[in-house]
Amino acid sequence: MKALRVKVRMGLAPVLLGMVLVSAPEHARAADRFVSTLGNDTANNCLSSVSPCSTLSHATAQATSGDSVKVAGGSYSGVTINTATTLMLSGGWTADFSARDPLANPTIQESLIRVVAGPSVVSNITVDGFTFVRAALTGESTGDGSLTLAVNGCTFTGTGLNLTSAILFLSKDSSSVHLSVSDSRISRGRAGGIRVGCYDSSSLSATIARSTLDQNRDNGSPGAAGILAAGYCSSLDLKLTDSRLTKNKYAARDHSANSQEQGGILVGGGPPGTTSVAITNSVITRNWGAVGGGVTVEGNTSLMLTNATVTRNRTLHVLTYPTRVVGYGGGLLIRGNSTVTLVNTILWGNDSPRGADLFVESGGSPVVSADHSDIGEQEMTSGTFNDLGGNINVNPRFVNSWRDVHLTPLSPMIDAGTCTGAPTTDFEGDPRPSGAGCDMGADEFVP
Repeated sequence: MKALRVKVRMGLAPVLLGMVLVSAPEHARAADRFVSTLGNDTANNCLSSVSPCSTLSHATAQATSGDSVKVAGGSYSGVTINTATTLMLSGGWTADFSARDPLANPTIQESLIRVVAGPSVVSNITVDGFTFVRAALTGESTGDGSLTLAVNGCTFTGTGLNLTSAILFLSKDSSSVHLSVSDSRISRGRAGGIRVGCYDSSSLSATIARSTLDQNRDNGSPGAAGILAAGYCSSLDLKLTDSRLTKNKYAARDHSANSQEQGGILVGGGPPGTTSVAITNSVITRNWGAVGGGVTVEGNTSLMLTNATVTRNRTLHVLTYPTRVVGYGGGLLIRGNSTVTLVNTILWGNDSPRGADLFVESGGSPVVSADHSDIGEQEMTSGTFNDLGGNINVNPRFVNSWRDVHLTPLSPMIDAGTCTGAPTTDFEGDPRPSGAGCDMGADEFVP
């Protein structure tokens, strides 16, 4: 019975990109370039697996658009890629490049990988099977540049390089960034997990799928320990699917000066464009913020929560030194004029002095619409709440509310949801529905 076990589905299969923004010239043929700690860069074009190069920087300089850079296990220094190119960086290869297993042969990145798309530069980069240790993956697009970055099967741990998040990307001017993160884990970062931002008339999209962000902390500036997305551009689009955010915590020492710190996710949007967030089949639990423990949206943000489980997140209760700070919005905090829709979502069992599960701050006119969701303690100081039917306020009866949010056989969430708009599988790939109807939350109970 699936309710009595925890599954781990963190595969390392490569992502197939659906669109290639830059193509190699017709006369050029894609090649494999090889890098090993046993290699040598001197007069080496990196084309031989028997005589590989020794650094990423040299190999990427030799590569042409469409090439793959295969990197053997070992530790490597950083690289900056700032040219128009389509390039695959593939880690986890054996020393003779005959086989690939990123777990058995970790390619360890110990310093920054940076990707930049400046004016008139179109760049498409894939980073697959790397282990970042106290190192980060960052970049930006400026002018009319376009940057597409796919991160697959990677692990980030202990990142805190120059107060940089594990993954940090920005778009400015009229440029664009398209970021996807899949089958990856970001853990124990000291400056936040993922941070993205867009400004001016640029655009940015970020998709996070089948990934885990856990035990990250912020660096003391207003933001979020897990995911921060700031949209002050033409459009910001953030999607989180089949993923987990757990035990991410603000780390500010001066709580009075940093009382806006969030735990799990913070998304804010303002002029000139639109900011949208979709959280589907995801578990957000045991995150801790000064305010906003689980999910916070502000400004003019559109948030859609579908089959999400948001539980056991918390905020500060009372801190009286040096000034009085009281937390609110343990599960979901809404500010400004945001529009929020909840479908088949469990928003229950969070902890905060005010609005433990749902808190709407005064000062705006937000609209919250709930459809077949389990919503616990809520406080709305402004805005409108639309009950679309099927909503309840009961204990979900998880296997273990602190550690295992699978549903037990007696859970009132079973068959209590709507199948309209629900994903066809749950967060672990089990079919939905598996009974007479669709369940609430990220987990679909399988008898």
